[in-house]
Amino acid sequence: MEIQPTGGGGFYIYLKREELRTPAERDITMADAFALVRRAVGGDFSDSEPRYCLELYEGRDSLLLFAAPNPGKPAFFAFAGLEDLIGAAKSCGPGIVSFLFAYRDTYYLSVYQQEPEPPPAQLFEFGEELALSPFFPLFLAEHGAALAGPYAIDTIKEAF
Repeated sequence: MEIQPTGGGGFYIYLKREELRTPAERDITMADAFALVRRAVGGDFSDSEPRYCLELYEGRDSLLLFAAPNPGKPAFFAFAGLEDLIGAAKSCGPGIVSFLFAYRDTYYLSVYQQEPEPPPAQLFEFGEELALSPFFPLFLAEHGAALAGPYAIDTIKEAF
C-alpha cells in the first residue's frame, strides 16, 4: 500500500490487487474504501461521520483512492445580480472553500466552513441565505452552469 499526501489534508492510497482484502471477482464497495482509509489513518476513523470524501478508481490490477477532508455542510446564498456577488466576494477573506453556479438568472454560492464557524457576515448582507439540501450543488451542476470552485470567492476577487 502506497500512501501519499495530496495537500490540504488529503491523501491518496494506491494498492495492487494482491494487497486488497477482497476477492478479485467482486467490485470494491464504499465499505471496503472506508476500511482502506481506516487502515491508512488509524483506527480512530469513523464512517458514520466521515472526515474524508472519497473518490475510488478501480483498475484491472490496482486501485487508486483519493481522500480529501470532508468540508462539512454547505451554506447556500443566492445573488440576483453580478454586482452583489462581486461586492460580497470582495468583502470576504481569502481561502474560503466555495463553489459558484448560475441557474435561471440567479447566481448561487455554496460555502463550506469548518464547524462551528459561520459563513462570513458579508454574504448575508449582499445575498439571500437559502436553506437547501447539501445535494443542491449536484442539481445546479446538472441543470445550471458550474462557474468556479473550489475557491470561487477568491476567483471572483481575482477576476473583478
